[in-house]
Amino acid sequence: MKKLFLLRHGEAGFAKTTDFNRELTPNGIHQLIKLTLEVAKEVPSIDYMLCSTAQRTRQTAQVIEEGISITEKEYRQEIYSGKLKDLLSMIEELPERVNSCLLVGHNPIISLLLAQLTGSDYRNMSPGTLANLDLEVADWQMIGMDTCSISWIKN
Repeated sequence: MKKLFLLRHGEAGFAKTTDFNRELTPNGIHQLIKLTLEVAKEVPSIDYMLCSTAQRTRQTAQVIEEGISITEKEYRQEIYSGKLKDLLSMIEELPERVNSCLLVGHNPIISLLLAQLTGSDYRNMSPGTLANLDLEVADWQMIGMDTCSISWIKN
């Protein structure tokens, strides 16, 4: 069974710079370390990561990688832009060999993606929230509305 992990970036501060360059707060980093330690017990590795190019998502990925091995990584500007169709296309295009994928993104689109894939009501994922989804279809190309079930959600 293929697994998709949706992660909203950790808590970020409001800097005097652009939104794209906002950095994680010390509290955000601490929360992510705690999350990683808990999740790594049952998910020691992930095959593929799709991550926004924004500073706070890159930092989030870096913290996660300290405890969970990620084999392949791809940083995509389209994740920051926040269009549901772009995120779905990225997932659909994952190679067949990939059995688990971590997507690190932003709200509101990451929460909308969770609702779309699980056929559930919109659930606001707070910063640092990780959702573990089980695909109910055979391959990534078949992913769409109500094709995943929630295994667990942690933050």
